[in-house]
Amino acid sequence: MANNEGLLEYNGANWQLYPTPNETIMRSVKSFGDKIYTGFYMGFGYWVKNDFGILEYTSIVKEQNIKMLQDEQIWEIFELDGFMIFKSLERIYLFNLKTNTINTISAERKILKLSIVDGIIYFQENTKGVYRIENGVPKLVSDDTILKENKIVDIFLKDKKLLFLTQEKGFFFLDIDQIKPWKTLSNDFLLDKTIYSANHLKDGSIAIGTISDGLIYISKEGKLNYQVTQALGLSNNTVLSIFEDFDSNIWLGLDNGINTINLTSPFKLYEKKNNFWGTIYASIIFKGYLYLGTNQGLYYRKKDSENDFQFVENTQGQVWNLDEIDNTLFCSHDSGTFIINNNEAQLIKGAEGTWGVKKINETTILQGNYDGLYVLSKEGSSWKLRNKIDGFFNSSKYFMVEEGHKIFVNHEYKGVFKLEVDKDFRKVLKVKKDESVEKGIHSSLMKYHKDIFYSSKKGFLDMMLQKINFNLIPFIAS
Repeated sequence: MANNEGLLEYNGANWQLYPTPNETIMRSVKSFGDKIYTGFYMGFGYWVKNDFGILEYTSIVKEQNIKMLQDEQIWEIFELDGFMIFKSLERIYLFNLKTNTINTISAERKILKLSIVDGIIYFQENTKGVYRIENGVPKLVSDDTILKENKIVDIFLKDKKLLFLTQEKGFFFLDIDQIKPWKTLSNDFLLDKTIYSANHLKDGSIAIGTISDGLIYISKEGKLNYQVTQALGLSNNTVLSIFEDFDSNIWLGLDNGINTINLTSPFKLYEKKNNFWGTIYASIIFKGYLYLGTNQGLYYRKKDSENDFQFVENTQGQVWNLDEIDNTLFCSHDSGTFIINNNEAQLIKGAEGTWGVKKINETTILQGNYDGLYVLSKEGSSWKLRNKIDGFFNSSKYFMVEEGHKIFVNHEYKGVFKLEVDKDFRKVLKVKKDESVEKGIHSSLMKYHKDIFYSSKKGFLDMMLQKINFNLIPFIAS
């Protein structure tokens, strides 16, 4: 299993953790032959057992002298005809197992999904459509509006036709050159679900993993067989990956934990639970309501009430932060930044993947995103995306603004950067990496009065004084 901390090995009784070589999150795993291939932040390679049964790692990136792109991560791994295929959001790497050579395919936009169907590699390029790879070259399969505007979760072969499963619009066939919906009894049931993963099982049925509705099991005819959720025993309602083993057991990689389902068991419903909102990442009390930001979306209820939490429509997905700025509630989300007003969410369009927001002045807000820093401006009573700050492209989860147009950004895998920007916050004039701190996972930045502190497993560093204050605040490293 690919895990937040590394590669997990399970022998039926015990778990063994092999930490990721660069201490980042393990994103993908594929077993083939006597090797286990894994992908993560800025790296991929394989593990082989030594004479003592312990897995040892070899980096393909280092062996092949591959120069990966900034912040590139390997999200999927496949095997096909003697090639191991590693997919990031920007590239597809084809590694020849016989010659130990590698070929790279680049895309203009993000590569959202890669699937192997009947011995052919297909992938979706964001807003452009679906392609297949022929002789190492991408060839357009279809640029139908459905395939350009909807994220594809997986691609299957059914009745000798390509079948596309989209994240929010259900199934579609490629019939000659036309995209047509697969009209099944499960269509209406799927339309209000956000789908994240899927697996075409050996018996022709399809297991579907959702963001907040658990596992959905559909027959090969498209009929809904059953749904398993946290209320019925799952550890978590977000199913990130699905794997079918040799005995047709279904293994689920969840947002929090691993579950297995025995499809041959005569028991289907074995436990009843209620009121699950997912893993909670943020909370805030705003205008008499308690809001919870989770990996499944945003929920709310009246403060001190014992009523059930209600879901804020259109916020399906990962919530990272909740911030009140000048009596306005901002929700930082995988889809971007939402303004929450009267328990309704309005998306500020223009940039996906927001970690958080910080106030610069009465009409300007700094926004940290997966690909750098953005600026929001207030026009009348509305907030809009004004610009991306040019010259800095690192993921900006933890950031702080200092007087004098200076910004601190902490990157867990790279360290702390000091940015000097122009007076309009449009361009980075100078970037300097702070060598006084060591990079580290679970590190962050925080502000106390006027001082900015760097927090890590070793303690706290006052970035303004450049002095470590281990006893300033009691700190226990996990």
